[in-house]
Amino acid sequence: MKRLKKTTIPSIRNFIATVASNSSKSEQAALLNDVIKNFECAVNGGGGHECFFVHFPSKCSGGLNTVIAYHMTSDPTRHCIAVDPFHDFEDADA
Repeated sequence: MKRLKKTTIPSIRNFIATVASNSSKSEQAALLNDVIKNFECAVNGGGGHECFFVHFPSKCSGGLNTVIAYHMTSDPTRHCIAVDPFHDFEDADA
């Protein structure tokens, strides 16, 4: 089972604080927990209802890059956060 790296979570927390600046600290914490849960469900193949996988051309390797994106509002173009499924996660036993 994979989990988000502890070094990735502060970046997500800062993004939420910026996007949801009018929300209370407890609402921001609840959103952070929801984002983390959805990312971890998605990377482990268990759903992640608010997440979707995005594949786009790589400028460096010529192949495809993949990210897991989470849209935080009804406007996913403006309020979307993405993580790398290969580098932003670690095994839960690590």
